[in-house]
Amino acid sequence: MKFSYAIPSFIVLLTLCLACGSADVTVESADQQEPAADVSETGTDGGMPAEPDTAASTAQLDVPAEPVATTGTLLVKLLAGKKEGEGTFTVSTAEVDAKVIAENVPGGQVVELEPGDYDVKAVFTTAIDHPVAELRDVTIAAGEQTDREIKFPVGEITLLAHRGRSALKAKVKIRKQMEGMDTGIKKNVEPEPWFETMANTHEPFLISAGKYECEVQLSRKKGYLVKGITVYEGGVHKIPINVR
Repeated sequence: MKFSYAIPSFIVLLTLCLACGSADVTVESADQQEPAADVSETGTDGGMPAEPDTAASTAQLDVPAEPVATTGTLLVKLLAGKKEGEGTFTVSTAEVDAKVIAENVPGGQVVELEPGDYDVKAVFTTAIDHPVAELRDVTIAAGEQTDREIKFPVGEITLLAHRGRSALKAKVKIRKQMEGMDTGIKKNVEPEPWFETMANTHEPFLISAGKYECEVQLSRKKGYLVKGITVYEGGVHKIPINVR
């Protein structure tokens, strides 16, 4: 017994179309896609990339240059031990034909100077004998401060004058004692002059280290002479004087 089936005509046509078109069908892979457009920044004329305009910002950052220092300064302290005293100093050029640049400057005051080498001469007026000291070849550099100290070899004296049991307050003249004058080795020698500044009994004062003699002023015409007063640098001396 035989069976037969009728195949619809539209199925036959669809099959034929698929068979015929399969040879012409191609599939493009992702690798074959059109490359992306090359995008880059260009100037308004289409040339090279435009550079940022920094002229305005640079102008705003300009700061005036600080002036260059052409001078230096000098500070001189006048000391008795570690304690600062009073006095003045003079600054001169350090050369054969020295030129005075600053004169009678109070100790501790700053002086403005041109760069170079200088000599300094100081007078210590805190001490009764007004000792003098010098510094040589002090170098001053532009834009810098140079600090120097001058230490004077002085000691302190208090003359404790008495007449009997009573304290005697009087003015005292002082001068340097020449070597040998207290022993009589030197005779007919003119003594040293008295210092211009006088001391007061029972009041301490400073004087340079050395040997001295003093005269307690009892009246305008009469004085009591004391010899052999020795002063040491940094020492504190209390000298008893019994006036007869």
